[in-house]
Amino acid sequence: MIKWLLGPVPVLASVLGLAAVDSVAAQGIPQELQALNAKVAAIQATLDGINLTTNIVTGPLQRASNPGSNFKCMVVNAGTTNANFTIEIRNQQGVVEDSALCTNLAPGAVCGEEAGPTNDQVVYCRVSGIEAKNARVTLCAREAAVCVAFVTAP
Repeated sequence: MIKWLLGPVPVLASVLGLAAVDSVAAQGIPQELQALNAKVAAIQATLDGINLTTNIVTGPLQRASNPGSNFKCMVVNAGTTNANFTIEIRNQQGVVEDSALCTNLAPGAVCGEEAGPTNDQVVYCRVSGIEAKNARVTLCAREAAVCVAFVTAP
């Protein structure tokens, strides 16, 4: 009965280097499960400390035909709390063309950064420091301050 109730524990116990669960039945449970519990708690503490923010990257966008054209990357805070994050406009080699730090941005507010005119024909926007579920990122190719093409992520 105990083996059935603790089905996945023998596998987990062997992975973590603990004694077989058969000995638990003979001992009545405690020592091996306490050791397992302690290891699970340690793993959970490590996971709790992980920052879930990621890099949000738009697709690439080609510069408009006018040599004076530029790019603008805009981010809306789609979360429910104020946010701090970094916007970078990068060329196709990954070099940062321009960047901005957005601080204490309220939910629903927009922060943006402009790069250009640039000699690069293709750029993308990279945003870091905010969870993807809390941001909408748009990169726009502009001519005379008018967006003529754009990509959005996520």
